[in-house]
Amino acid sequence: MKKNIFGEVPKVVHNAVLDALDSLEEPERLPVWKQPAKGKGRRGILRLSGAAAACLICFLAAGLTASALGLISLYRQRMESMDTEEIQDYYQIAKQGETTEYSRPLTAAESARYNLLKEEYENNGRFPQGALQRLKEGESYNGMGIVLSAMGRTVYLPAEELTDEELLELIDFDHKITYSIYQVNQERIVTGGGLESRLAQLSDAEVDALYLAWTASNADVGGGTSRELTQEEAERQAELLRRYEEEGLYTENEIAVIGQPDEYTGSTIAFCKSDSIYYLPERSMTDDELLQMIDFNHKISYAMSRIYSDIQMGLRDGWPQ
Repeated sequence: MKKNIFGEVPKVVHNAVLDALDSLEEPERLPVWKQPAKGKGRRGILRLSGAAAACLICFLAAGLTASALGLISLYRQRMESMDTEEIQDYYQIAKQGETTEYSRPLTAAESARYNLLKEEYENNGRFPQGALQRLKEGESYNGMGIVLSAMGRTVYLPAEELTDEELLELIDFDHKITYSIYQVNQERIVTGGGLESRLAQLSDAEVDALYLAWTASNADVGGGTSRELTQEEAERQAELLRRYEEEGLYTENEIAVIGQPDEYTGSTIAFCKSDSIYYLPERSMTDDELLQMIDFNHKISYAMSRIYSDIQMGLRDGWPQ
């Protein structure tokens, strides 16, 4: 299998992100998995959900990507140590504006040190000793230290050059803002019900297993079928897909995952890791089997976007190996 490390996005994810960008104008609808073209070995199209893609793009735009491989767990521990009250506090601040504004621009020297310290913060666990102080309602800034305004996301900076501790407090503030948005959105998805809620409840181990199954063949994309669906099967699949996405119809049965084609017994549907092909029984497929394929495709799409987003958030050190 081609080795994937942080910074190397597998082609299947790259293609999925491009598809997601194209579909952002309809964020309320989960993307449709398209039936592969006729013939064995043809590939289906893997698409991220609009919501997942929107979050992914938000993380990229925030500029808070973690480039670390070594001590990234320290960063994750810091973010995950935030309790519900602190997360809600930062989330309320985040709602006051799209970005953090400074009362004056950083100098060239400050900007250079900020970037260096940001890498130290993300990669080596260099965190501030304190936290950004905040003005109380009605208070005025006295020109001392760095202070967050009582309303909005404006940070007042002193005239003199900022210390490393002050720059680290600014970095810490922005990372906690981003993490609070991520956490609140995750909780909203999990408790909101529906398809995305069900997918969001997949464990990290389940997500890793899905990713590894899909990428085991090292194919650029996956999702071909061992035989062409009949017209009747294709029509039923399209209706089941609609009901799966719009009505929450799904099966409790998981698709069988096999390692090699010669393991396929022909008795039911199975996904083969070595060639990324869905092996279908020669008889007419049942609704449950079609739903298994639909569900597996959506879980794969979700797993790809979740891993990618977790890497961007600094919550993973790279793609599963």
